[in-house]
Amino acid sequence: MFTLAVTLVLLAAAALGAAASCDATKDEKFHQCYGAVGQPLFLHLLNDTIGYEISLKNSRKERILTFKNGNTTYYTCCFFFNNGTLRVDKATKNDSKEYNLEIHDSDGMCIQSRKIQLSIEEPVSSPVVSTLCLPHGALRLSCSATGDSPQYSWTLEDEASKHHPDTSHLYRNWSLYKLLSAQWCDKLLRK
Repeated sequence: MFTLAVTLVLLAAAALGAAASCDATKDEKFHQCYGAVGQPLFLHLLNDTIGYEISLKNSRKERILTFKNGNTTYYTCCFFFNNGTLRVDKATKNDSKEYNLEIHDSDGMCIQSRKIQLSIEEPVSSPVVSTLCLPHGALRLSCSATGDSPQYSWTLEDEASKHHPDTSHLYRNWSLYKLLSAQWCDKLLRK
């Protein structure tokens, strides 16, 4: 039995147009978060803000916000909720950078410091797959998609082949060539 499967993996968390959410509340030094261009993004920075002061800066030491005694001072684009969640209404590529979060107790003593790497990517489009049977039993399969970081996984008769495209291009077109007998091409085209 001849089977062909093509899978397009979406790396952007919000690739389907929904808001992205990232939990950076764990007491870890580094957090990786993803969002999609033009979509809302929720960063959960702290589980409880009572008795804490926080400061969020980007990698160039520019303040994003400070929170102290229930009051938030904004230096850029977002909104901070008292439950410890930061909301960015429309994420942009410019939001992709490393951020430093410092949590201080009520006496001003730094009790935690975390780095958050934020990657905002273009949502990946639906894949366009085409097949072409060439002379001498060669089969050409093509898959293309727009967006950032698509990954293609081809499976032909339980023989997997993965392709991880270079992320420097916005348009991807990957092809898999396989030598098959003419009857395999006929079976594929009849499905």
